[in-house]
Amino acid sequence: MKKLIMLAGMLVLIAQYSTGSVLAASVGPTSDVATPEGGLLQIPKVGKSPLKAGFLYDYETRHLNPKSGDPTMQINWFLAKISFDIMDRIEPYIELGSAKMSARAPVGTETASFDYGADFAWGIGAKVILFKQKVFSSQAKDLQIFSDTKFRRARVQLDGLIGQDVSDGAMNVKFLEWQTALGVSQEFRLSKDFTVTPYFGGKYSDIDAISKGTAITPSGWGIDGKSRDQSRNKFGPFVGVDIGVGKYASLFVEGRFVDENSVSSGITFRI
Repeated sequence: MKKLIMLAGMLVLIAQYSTGSVLAASVGPTSDVATPEGGLLQIPKVGKSPLKAGFLYDYETRHLNPKSGDPTMQINWFLAKISFDIMDRIEPYIELGSAKMSARAPVGTETASFDYGADFAWGIGAKVILFKQKVFSSQAKDLQIFSDTKFRRARVQLDGLIGQDVSDGAMNVKFLEWQTALGVSQEFRLSKDFTVTPYFGGKYSDIDAISKGTAITPSGWGIDGKSRDQSRNKFGPFVGVDIGVGKYASLFVEGRFVDENSVSSGITFRI
């Protein structure tokens, strides 16, 4: 019964966030390549099923090339995540939900703001436990070295330009992201129903944002053509903590420092 209640709650969350209706909410902390999933870093067996379902919120700030004018892009990801544990070592997963983006970039002699509407986004990836070693004799779990590799994609449309709505034309952006990380984690059991798993490591992350089309505002200001932007910085550290509550749920929060400060948070249920 407990599992059924948790699964029903998870489905409600997925349905709510996939609509994009809360994308105007205040921005909180993101999840990225090393996102812990129910104790990610050890992929624990707490239920009878290897299936896990969760929700993550991911906020990224990216500095783009070229450096002149300091173009930047902000991305909010709202994603349901489903993963499957294989032999306590490999965890492939899929992500489904929505993404909302904004950007600032030089256009001629001005710095223009660009606002994109929320649209469908998806991702695939896998976590792999590479090595385990007993370090703390008082703890049941081993220290673990893990990898996490992910690809994400979103396609959004330009809604606003320099603070005005787009009144004519259509400009779309296809956003692609690749990332892979190597990290270390250790679970600490503080009580029967409470665990804390700090983790840290380094990651490679790159993006490809391809814009194409025409957009015109009511004042007659507009842009057209095709452009391609990539991330200026690609390597950096990450740090996070996974908090296990009871047998079937865990929370996480994570910070990444590849471009500027990017953060993630989320919840996972073992089904």
